[in-house]
Amino acid sequence: MPKLTQRLVTQYAKLQALKSMIEKWIELKRVEIIDALKSGESCPSQGPFLLVLGDAARSPKWKEEFQAYLTETLGAEVAAKKMVEIAAKDRGRDDRIYSKANPNFQRKFPIRLPI
Repeated sequence: MPKLTQRLVTQYAKLQALKSMIEKWIELKRVEIIDALKSGESCPSQGPFLLVLGDAARSPKWKEEFQAYLTETLGAEVAAKKMVEIAAKDRGRDDRIYSKANPNFQRKFPIRLPI
């Protein structure tokens, strides 16, 4: 069993915060890049990477499609009761770790979004 040290906790919290910021930044830039490529701009070719616009099949939205199926096959009232039963079913819980700021510690460096 590994020991829970302050260094491990601090490193985990910092990297989790950085991961969250990177994911937000990537999502924002992804939209910008897709818009630029759709408008006809070409990708710069001097660097080691190129970006190419492609497409992929959308994955199904299981909740909405199953709800529509129940409504069509069973009728609205029966489907609504079935959805309540499905939602109320106990599925157990998964372990998760959440990071939060330590109010007793003064941060000496800001965490900023990379630009």
